[in-house]
Amino acid sequence: MIAASLIVVLTITMAAGTKRMVQRNVIVRNLRSLEALGGVTNICSDKTGTLAQGIIIVRKAWIPARGTFSVGATSEPFNPTQGQLDLQDAQPKDIDFQLSDAEGTPINPEKVVARDPTLQEYVASLANLATVHQVQGEWHGRGDPTEIAIQVFASRFNWNRLRLATGEKPQWHEVAEFSFNSDVKKMSVIFEHDQSQKQWDFTKGAVERVLSSCPRYAVGDEIKHLTPDVKQAILRNMEASARLGLRVLALGSRTDIRHADLVFRGLIGLYDPTRPESAPSVRQRHEAGVSVHTLTGDHLETARAIALEVGILSTKMSQIPVDIAKTIEMAALNFGKPSDDEIYQLPLLPLVVA
Repeated sequence: MIAASLIVVLTITMAAGTKRMVQRNVIVRNLRSLEALGGVTNICSDKTGTLAQGIIIVRKAWIPARGTFSVGATSEPFNPTQGQLDLQDAQPKDIDFQLSDAEGTPINPEKVVARDPTLQEYVASLANLATVHQVQGEWHGRGDPTEIAIQVFASRFNWNRLRLATGEKPQWHEVAEFSFNSDVKKMSVIFEHDQSQKQWDFTKGAVERVLSSCPRYAVGDEIKHLTPDVKQAILRNMEASARLGLRVLALGSRTDIRHADLVFRGLIGLYDPTRPESAPSVRQRHEAGVSVHTLTGDHLETARAIALEVGILSTKMSQIPVDIAKTIEMAALNFGKPSDDEIYQLPLLPLVVA
């Protein structure tokens, strides 16, 4: 027999819960939603802007036959003069980033780029439509967060779009822009050099997609055929950077825009710091018996590193049964393939989908 006052008690309880949620800046318009919220067993979260802050900075960059650049910590993400720039001769796949000297040696970027044509072409391939400028001693960025981060890195080498493409006598003119497309996973911008009248196509995007358009690559001062072995080495460098929690993009360029083929220039790794409250929030959900999943468009290695950082994945993966460990991570391409019956048979829903 149900007590007549039960409905009243439940209503008062949920109203009290609503008041507590208002104190935490959460507005509840329908009490029934609280009941549904109380039955949640799984939470799926994006990474950028949710688990992470959405304040993106360049941490690593790799140029074939030149080495790996590392950007030191900075409290001003838009300021290209903050954060030490180091150069390590080795490729990312050959560097143990746990060592104290893994970053390499400090360099002066403007002096290095001035005497290195290969580096100049790499920096030029960073061209985009974001802008970074200083106003009354404070640095500001305008554009997409990823584009701004790349423009800040380019500005370290004195390659600033506002300086080169604006003013009374600009050195470069923008001709066309092909915005990022989720189908092709890359974007391109065409600039014309004022003095030579030569047009350049600068492209960046997902490593696999850019590589598919690059039959050649720049190695030192030469342009060579990009063999399957070289491609595999590039992918291993990408994975090594992604394991650091970086989103890795490939860069390519061409001077003959009538042809589709690009020259591969290098990789750039971007870091989006996790929110300070992400790890405690995930831990609280786990204590309440709720599973937390992350779904992202980043590379699986990047997603795994972030999931470990915030506690979605356990640091003791070796102690997890093999059948469960196999289902913890899943490529996004495979996520929609299993039938409902196959999903129900999984010992655990994937915690990371990327």
